[in-house]
Amino acid sequence: MSEKKSYKVSIFGETYSLLSDESDDYVTQAAQLIDSYMKEVAGKLSPQTHTAQAKKCAVLAALRVAIILLKEKGRKEQRKQVEQNLVAWIDQELLSVS
Repeated sequence: MSEKKSYKVSIFGETYSLLSDESDDYVTQAAQLIDSYMKEVAGKLSPQTHTAQAKKCAVLAALRVAIILLKEKGRKEQRKQVEQNLVAWIDQELLSVS
């Protein structure tokens, strides 16, 4: 296991300190992604309330990330199923040739 490093990231105008064993690049990209999603959600709210509704922005941004992850998980499972079907088909064809 890698050693954990201390990071400071800025998300939605707030600075957060965290420890992670992930690379600098991953931590930076993750923080930027969440920041951009929160700003996108906030942009759909009235300018007077978006800072006051930071919690709502965070929840909606997290929901968006969860949906993306679940879609990717589904695609991965589909690819795995296709791969298994192809292997079974190839095995069957090889048996018929023997």
